[in-house]
Amino acid sequence: MNEEFNKKNNELAQIKRKLNKNILALDKENIILNIISFDENINYLILCKKTDTINKIEEELYYKYPEYRNSNNYFLFNNQKLNKYRSLEENNIKEGSVIILYC
Repeated sequence: MNEEFNKKNNELAQIKRKLNKNILALDKENIILNIISFDENINYLILCKKTDTINKIEEELYYKYPEYRNSNNYFLFNNQKLNKYRSLEENNIKEGSVIILYC
């Protein structure tokens, strides 16, 4: 019985290690961005994946702020216009970056 307990305890320890590795991997894939509109009406934190495109984030932003959908918008990061069809990673955007929405 003691041997069975030790076996189950070891299995549980292995499962915990795998779970911790998966959680760390998820944290490395996700980043938080701060999107601010030039008119200062939007100051929005968003959790996204590094592989998300600007276009996808834009759609999420329009869900929250639909009044911005029908304007000719673009996004700037470090004074450079972002390509909406590239991922955050491809646009060199990192954790905590501030993106400015121009309308």
